[in-house]
Amino acid sequence: MPNFEVVLIPSLQNEIDRLKDKKQLELILKSVKKIERLGKNSLKILYVRGSHLLGEIKFKRPPYRLYVVTNQEDEKFYVVRWEHKKNQERTINQLKERLEYAFSLGIKNISELFK
Repeated sequence: MPNFEVVLIPSLQNEIDRLKDKKQLELILKSVKKIERLGKNSLKILYVRGSHLLGEIKFKRPPYRLYVVTNQEDEKFYVVRWEHKKNQERTINQLKERLEYAFSLGIKNISELFK
């Protein structure tokens, strides 16, 4: 059974540490375990650039999205954002811009770009 590497970006880790809602914490943990188990099959792919993917895991109750950037070459999954659905379009656009910026500079340490 494959076990994919999942990395929580430090800014997301700080946000998680501040969350008071146990339900949200459980959903994030459940999602990370799902990614570790299923890899990119656990994501809805939103954007592809080179060997990197931007994907999400959706939740209906509460209506949140967990955003993940994946490097398909080394199968590393960077969990970059936990957002309410109402911010979905803005968040996706921001993450696409950061991914494009990373490619323009040459991706070395992707986690630094998603602070």
